[in-house]
Amino acid sequence: MEKVLIPFFSPLSEKKQNVKLLAILNEGGWHSRKPREEIDIITNKSMPESQVWLFIGTGGTEKQVLEFLDKIPSTIFPILVSHSWDNSLPAAMEIRKYLGGSGTPAKVIHANIHELAASLNLESHMRDVASKLRNIRLGLIGKQSEWLVASDINEKIVEERWGIDIIHIPVAELIQGLTNKVTSRITSHTQQFIQQANEVNRTTDELSAAKKVANTLDGIIRDYNLSAFTIECFSLLQETDITACYALSYFNDIGIVAGCEGDLPSTFTMILAKLLTNQPAFMANVSSVNRERNELMLAHCTVPLNMTENYSILSHFESKKGVAVKGTFETEQIVTIFKVAGKSLDKWWISTGKILTNPDDEHCCRTQVIIKLDDSIDYFLKDSLANHHIMILGNHRSLIESFLKEFNQEERIKLVLSEH
Repeated sequence: MEKVLIPFFSPLSEKKQNVKLLAILNEGGWHSRKPREEIDIITNKSMPESQVWLFIGTGGTEKQVLEFLDKIPSTIFPILVSHSWDNSLPAAMEIRKYLGGSGTPAKVIHANIHELAASLNLESHMRDVASKLRNIRLGLIGKQSEWLVASDINEKIVEERWGIDIIHIPVAELIQGLTNKVTSRITSHTQQFIQQANEVNRTTDELSAAKKVANTLDGIIRDYNLSAFTIECFSLLQETDITACYALSYFNDIGIVAGCEGDLPSTFTMILAKLLTNQPAFMANVSSVNRERNELMLAHCTVPLNMTENYSILSHFESKKGVAVKGTFETEQIVTIFKVAGKSLDKWWISTGKILTNPDDEHCCRTQVIIKLDDSIDYFLKDSLANHHIMILGNHRSLIESFLKEFNQEERIKLVLSEH
């Protein structure tokens, strides 16, 4: 997104001061363009719905701004950028109220002039993510697993709300493609996957079959021009004795979001995590919680390898078949755990925490991690948004919360602990 501000200053203001203000913003990566130049650019371009960033440099600029807005399409959203000097904020407030009363929504971004560029960069990044979401093609290969009884969505509303296009692909297409010749790229990555593992406890045939799943999915991604996908992996397992765990790990590692069990809400959450933070995500079962210690265990049979310190190649937990990944995370790391769910993906929950240990419980999925949660663990027992939750490395809570508050009308799921 181009970082351009359209500045407005009172004729009575000091030009030297105006230049100083724009220079401070320029150091933060934002350059200015005169209103007349911007009108010419908009007039000569086919402009989709977008936004225009209006720097309210001083008070007394209300009429200038309104005259400018009258000359550009009404579909362009005005963002009023104000600072703490020269009656900038009072003017922005007056303009915003007038526009709202005329049926034109507008937003005010306000900060100290030396902090304003950072606020603008955050807003710009969030709007860029919202725009990218509207171009996502999410493949559902097969159906959502039948046990995900609380994870249905209304695809039409989701498309209208977020812009995501959900593409339905029969799982038979994946199964039939397992006979295709494996590309050298997938072969090379699989060899590296095997060579770098701490332990390999699967046969050559099982590893070859896992490689074929990754290869076939690679072709499906290209054929359908997918940005991300989720797969009904247990149908694949039941019909072929082959798992998709390695393939999902591989695609998440190379930046193509890949979810398990046809879980659309969780895969959407992974997409959001990737776009906002450029981090891969661990989609996992909440296998257990400890209320006294405010800890939880997350576990699943696949994980992006670039999230882990090391890994082993084992069988899939429930079936004891195929290939699964047991990853180990660096302890003492801060993590963010969150979930977006609901029929229209309008509900959400988020917390930070710290990785304590990587257990080895034979009764849970292969990759396991114990996390000390910052928010109350009671959420998982009383208000959780179904089972699967998403973990990413680092503290990204503020960014994710800012995005969801900006672009999602629903409030965060909250526990009223005083009632319990």
